[in-house]
Amino acid sequence: MSKYFDAEKFIKEFEKMIDNIPASVDSGAGYVIDEVYKIFDSLSQEQPEVDLEKEIDEYCGDRSIRPVPDFIDAVARHFYELGKTARK
Repeated sequence: MSKYFDAEKFIKEFEKMIDNIPASVDSGAGYVIDEVYKIFDSLSQEQPEVDLEKEIDEYCGDRSIRPVPDFIDAVARHFYELGKTARK
């Protein structure tokens, strides 16, 4: 199962479901709907920036002892940026 999903698509489907709730449904449904929106707001907040240099050093060891450090740094940056773009 994928860790990420299309939140915009989910919200659109959720809103369709809300539109189809009969007016006679107990007002508790409004509370649930508000809570679901709060959850999505908290999940969709911007992720903090990562100190990529520090992460690379911790995982790969100090730059001075790495074989081909520029290549390793470039690959790490590429996939980091790819991951950030994929989440949007």
